[in-house]
Order: sequence, then structure tokens, then C-alpha cells
Amino acid sequence: MITLDCESRDSALKSLSCIYGVPEIEIEAFLKETDIDKHCSEHDLPHAGDIELTILFEKAVGCAPSTLERVYWFHLTRAKSGSDFGPGILPLNEALPGIWDTILDIFKGSKHEEPLLKLRVEGVPNHQYELKVGNPLLAGPYAMLVRESAFLSDEMGNHDYLWLPEIVEDICNAYDDMNGEMIHDTVCAFLVPYVVKFWSNKKIGKSCIESAMYYLYRTAHSQELSMYANTCFDGENQKVPREQIVKIENVEKLHNKSLIVPS
Repeated sequence: MITLDCESRDSALKSLSCIYGVPEIEIEAFLKETDIDKHCSEHDLPHAGDIELTILFEKAVGCAPSTLERVYWFHLTRAKSGSDFGPGILPLNEALPGIWDTILDIFKGSKHEEPLLKLRVEGVPNHQYELKVGNPLLAGPYAMLVRESAFLSDEMGNHDYLWLPEIVEDICNAYDDMNGEMIHDTVCAFLVPYVVKFWSNKKIGKSCIESAMYYLYRTAHSQELSMYANTCFDGENQKVPREQIVKIENVEKLHNKSLIVPS
């Protein structure tokens, strides 16, 4: 089976070696000898550097990639400790009742419980929340191709999903706007960051290979990762079944942020 797995740089390199039938050492040599930024600056290209890098590689080795049959992805979230994702990874509208239950459970018996319950029943006056809820085009679930990107949100310009999932942050933002009090860190302190690895054959196009190649290039040159060194999975309002989940990783020790722990 032809698969792509970017859990680590080694696994990504091994995957591309199998995809192209080219030894790992040959891929590494090409990446280290190539200056894609210089090349792109010297040519008027209709595409980005990740695509051009892959084109150059295929010309250098004289072969095309095998068709992908399975790609491994990394869903980033924060959930209760011990979560086993038994129902799978759910799209937003299926996950939302459980999200609200969790938030209300965190603040049970506190002064925040009643205002939050009111938000749940009467609606959340937050543009981002309203945009996502009820819109199947924005329901996900979402995931990253490159696991390392989970910990480089600032560097890559991504939302930090290990801090708070977007919809949870939207609820917290609305609460702050209405009540003048931030509850973000309190929610965060009760939850655990998870990286959930799963496989899918839903997105297996060339863009996955191009992103993996560029990821290897940037790391080969000790450069910061960029948006082109990763690509995203969109479940398009369909859940990822539990049987496709291969690893549930608690990354609390790898994702430390200063938290305000509630009394």
C-alpha cells in the first residue's frame, strides 16, 4: 500500500522514498543541493515553491510518484483527560452538544454557569460562532498533514488548536464581550491537548506529496516551516470513524502555556 505519513521527518522521508521508488539518501542529496528560493526568484512561475520543488525533483530523478492510497493526518484539539474518541472525530454540529456539556460541566456551580447556559439556549452573539454553526461547509473535522505543525502555530500562522479549538474560543470570546470576564484559561486548564492520528483516503492528491516534499526541504535547510510545508484535511461534514484512528497522543508536556487554574 502506498501511504504518506508525516508524523516525523524520518517517516515523511521514508514515505516519499516509497512513493517515488527512490532511495532516501538520493532525496536528501537533492534537497540539500537545491536552493528553491533562489530558483523561484530567477523564474516567473505560475505556482508556489512547493509545487516547483516537486517538479524539479521529478525531473532530477526521472520518475513520477505512485498513486497514494492512504494519507495519515493529525487532528489537533483539547478535550477531557482520558478521552478515547469512541464516536470518532466528529464534524462540528455533531460535536457541538458535547462541547457545550463540557463547558457547562467546567463551570458547574459557579457564577459563570447561568450566563453560559443562557448563551447555549438563546444563541452566541459572536460572528465566528454564527458563521460556523449550521454551515456544513465549515463543519470539518479538520487535521494537519505534518504533525510538527501542531506545535508551530505562531511560526506557521495557524490557529493554536491545542490551546483551544476555534469554536470553544468563539464561545469564550462571546462570554467576555457580554460579561467583561475572560474564561479562556479556565476552560483550557480543565482540558488536555491531544494530537489524534488517523488515516483517510479522502484527500490523496498531489498536493499532499508537494507539501511533504517542501516540509523535508525546509527542515533539511534548518529553515522555519511555512504554510506550504503543510496541508490540511477537511472531512466535509463527515466524521472520521473510530477504526481509522491509529493513535491518541496526550501532548500536554509538549504544549505548555501559562494557565490560570480556577479555584
